[in-house]
Amino acid sequence: MLMKKIILIGLLLTLSSISFAQEGQIIEISKDTSFLGIKLFPNPAQQFVELHFPNPNSTPHHLFLVDLNGRVVRTYGDIRQDQLRISLADMSRGLYFFELRGEKSYYGRLMVE
Repeated sequence: MLMKKIILIGLLLTLSSISFAQEGQIIEISKDTSFLGIKLFPNPAQQFVELHFPNPNSTPHHLFLVDLNGRVVRTYGDIRQDQLRISLADMSRGLYFFELRGEKSYYGRLMVE
């Protein structure tokens, strides 16, 4: 179920920007995730990427990185800070999708050069 959900979100994120309604609100998904309150930079990236997100109560979050085939290639659990630095040294070039789960869920994409 998780992979199907991430793949669907990933397909939506391959478009440069889309809008849709959810519970009466318009939500936009684009290459830039800063409007969601999260930042993933640099993106595209080569050696590392930093993920910053709101976590004022230090609640645990889990991060899933998924490749285009729907395989979860990395997971990070029990993230209680509001940022995470991810080494990309052993990741192949290409497009990846991420899901950050906590009090809220965030989705985005990452390009590894």
